Amino acid sequence: IHTFFKCIGKYEGYQINTFSLSPKHKLSFMENYKGDNNYKNNKINAISFTKELLENKYKCPDFLDVYNSTKKKDDISDAFLMVIYFYENKYKRNI
Repeated sequence: IHTFFKCIGKYEGYQINTFSLSPKHKLSFMENYKGDNNYKNNKINAISFTKELLENKYKCPDFLDVYNSTKKKDDISDAFLMVIYFYENKYKRNI
């Protein structure tokens, strides 16, 4: 993905900054989360935590409707939690 954005930026004349984040952090900010190296359990935790965030903290009914209707909740959860982690831990510190 990094290379894609750098190529687009070069050929379209955009300056696009990209960041690398380890996926191990996506569940680290979940309250009461105990680190688990079990892939299946992490997928289940990511799905339930994403749903909880969308319903209670971020209250985004449009995205929640899309989320509930998809079959790939685990992939969407992974992406969503990485964005939330970046926003809460990296971006907000620099504002």
